[in-house]
Amino acid sequence: GGTAEECEEPRPELSDWGPVSFLDAASTAVGFTVYLAGLVLFVAMASFVGAESTTGSLANWLTFVPDRRVVLASKLVVAAGFSLLVAVVATGLTVGASSVLALVHQQPLTGLDQVLALAGRGVIVVVILAVLGFCVGLLTGSTGAGIGVLLGGLVLTYARLILSASSRWAERLAAWSPEVNLSAILNGGMVELEALDVGDLDWLYYTLVAHLDATDSVPARRRSADWITESPHCVKVMPRDYKRVLAAVA
Repeated sequence: GGTAEECEEPRPELSDWGPVSFLDAASTAVGFTVYLAGLVLFVAMASFVGAESTTGSLANWLTFVPDRRVVLASKLVVAAGFSLLVAVVATGLTVGASSVLALVHQQPLTGLDQVLALAGRGVIVVVILAVLGFCVGLLTGSTGAGIGVLLGGLVLTYARLILSASSRWAERLAAWSPEVNLSAILNGGMVELEALDVGDLDWLYYTLVAHLDATDSVPARRRSADWITESPHCVKVMPRDYKRVLAAVA
């Protein structure tokens, strides 16, 4: 221990933190907009098709066009088109507002192309969620059931995230989790695949051998035994933000 004066830390000031870059702020805003719009449209599309079934409107359509596939396909096209329009407007307004705020605060629009690419992928995510809501509403025929499915999915997602910290089987479910796959679509442009240099290959090989010695892993034994053939298939997944940090401190 020490005296109170020795342990006293200076009070943090606003100047201790630098301004948030346009890329970071806009990416966060676009991501929030995408998931909010997607969840709202999930419920809206489930309600749309559920109401069609509950009120008998769908049956009326079938009297004019006696082919369920044609009727449902036409409604799906309308739902997807409306969701596409909403997604484009929502993400466009978000990017535009972020750009205006950055210019007002005299921040350069660094990474605007990446933000636009993120918004484009976000439109796809929104349409996917809307189509899923349409399908859920079609299967359940009820708005309440669609909302229940959405809430149940959110609860299961939260439970998986908690269990994955301590359970290996829960961690393995990540590859099949909807939020992980949607996030991969949304953030697909945030990483780069790079070839491994000699130093990377050496590190990877010795790490693989150490893993083999510690676990007697069959896949590790197979890959280390045929390393010359296996090594060309290995790539480095490099986050672009991390790459910029490495370049800045180099």
